[in-house]
Amino acid sequence: MPVTDVFLGVDVGTGSVRAGLFSIDGKLLGKASLLIEINRPKPDFVEQSTRNIWMAVCKATRQVLSDSNTDASAVKGIGFDATYSTVALDKSLFPLSISPNGNCFWNVIVWMDHRAKKQASTINSTQHQELQRLGGKINPEMPVPKMLWVKENMPEVWQQRGCFMMLHEWLVWHATFADQAPEKTGISLENTDSANNFLQTIGLEDMTDELLRSGPQTDSSPRRGELTIKAAEELGLMAGTPVGPALIDACAGAIGMISAKRNGKEVNYNQRIALTSGTSNCYMTASDQPRNVPGIWGPAKSILVPDMWSNAAGQSTGGSLTDHIIFTHPASNELNKMAEGKSLSVYQQLNETLGSIAGSPEAIPFLAKDIHVLPYFLGNRNPRANPDLTGMVTGLTLTTSLESLALLYLATIQAIAMGGTHIIATMNQGGYKINSILACGGGSKNTLFLQTLANVTGCHVYLPTVPESVLLGGAMVGAVAAGEFDGKLGTAMSSMNTIGEVVLPEQASVAFYNAKYKVFLELYEDQEKYRRMMG
Repeated sequence: MPVTDVFLGVDVGTGSVRAGLFSIDGKLLGKASLLIEINRPKPDFVEQSTRNIWMAVCKATRQVLSDSNTDASAVKGIGFDATYSTVALDKSLFPLSISPNGNCFWNVIVWMDHRAKKQASTINSTQHQELQRLGGKINPEMPVPKMLWVKENMPEVWQQRGCFMMLHEWLVWHATFADQAPEKTGISLENTDSANNFLQTIGLEDMTDELLRSGPQTDSSPRRGELTIKAAEELGLMAGTPVGPALIDACAGAIGMISAKRNGKEVNYNQRIALTSGTSNCYMTASDQPRNVPGIWGPAKSILVPDMWSNAAGQSTGGSLTDHIIFTHPASNELNKMAEGKSLSVYQQLNETLGSIAGSPEAIPFLAKDIHVLPYFLGNRNPRANPDLTGMVTGLTLTTSLESLALLYLATIQAIAMGGTHIIATMNQGGYKINSILACGGGSKNTLFLQTLANVTGCHVYLPTVPESVLLGGAMVGAVAAGEFDGKLGTAMSSMNTIGEVVLPEQASVAFYNAKYKVFLELYEDQEKYRRMMG
């Protein structure tokens, strides 16, 4: 039977586009996923294409409508989210190449691209007061250093530029105002003397008209626009369908679950943090008062819970590091064959292997007592805010068996969880009292990661009833854009999802992880010491 009155969430992640349809009570009615292209022309360069992304968005949307037997007229509202990547457009608002090969197909500098490390370091050396809202340091994953890189390294592109936009804002603009110049970039600074001075200080004085905007940076309007006729035809939807404000993917995930109630109890935001776990891991909080926490981004108002302040932090590597460890190991082919034979994912197979080695789930953590990993393979986003840090592993042997891979995988998961512990501890030093983690994303589907996260942090890890919280966050915004919930996002957030399963810390591993966390912190000190020794 065809469904009616549904809301669409579209998520553009690092490696794929996903589309999900939801009912007004948050029930997932269907989802579809398509891979998107990634170009790596040089070390530290990671690029994508808005043309390829939009094509995947359209295909995924049409597919989920077809698979769920949903008529286009049933879709009453849409929310788009995407990674914090930077889009370049020329003066005619067509894709502008940011790639060394000059191909205009590649016009997106992906968030994880680190070509602008030098520019980020230069900006940080100014110690400008505008950096305080970023925890004191800007990161090369952010758009401002990337724009400065383009200006310094591709002057011809700089002269041809029409505008830079964030990918999530580009999606909404392309769907609603593609025949008009964009009204905002998604990276706008408040139009203050301090912000103006900041741009002049760092060498972007010729972008003040583009980056300085009057009023708050957040978009309080529940509706950003409506689908154009062209966009609707490509998506297979109805022209005029309301579209909500653009969301960063981690923000969409947090919106989808941070207000979820457990057994109807009121939410204590000061005690909870939202984790969107995917290629990278992103943590977000909400507070009724602004908190400046060294090494942590924010505070920013109303980007998550309306009228509340948020802080954000992340790990540049999450699932990407786990995959790197797995698929560069000599036993990866053996692992793939074994997993395929049992119709398991490689993660499920590794978890099963660890269980066999340990003899019981409670004994698994101790298998990695002599293997320690510092997970800074792509630098550290928060709280150390140092993109030049690198990964470290101790305890390696000449063994190349599947068991050795399983142990290294376990140590890596433990290290990623310890990075999360470091972020939470820093947040708590800044005034939070976090004891609960609400988790979504690919990492939340890995039972070993969830249990390890609970064990290492000492927090209760809660899984929302609707696990696709990133897609749901977009659908929530779409529902509000359509006029549901009296146009109030906060009401949608507390109504469309609840807390389901909880993962509790295992007391037997407390002393073990306390010791291992000390090693984790010491590995960083060791790396810094080695750098000093090498001059």
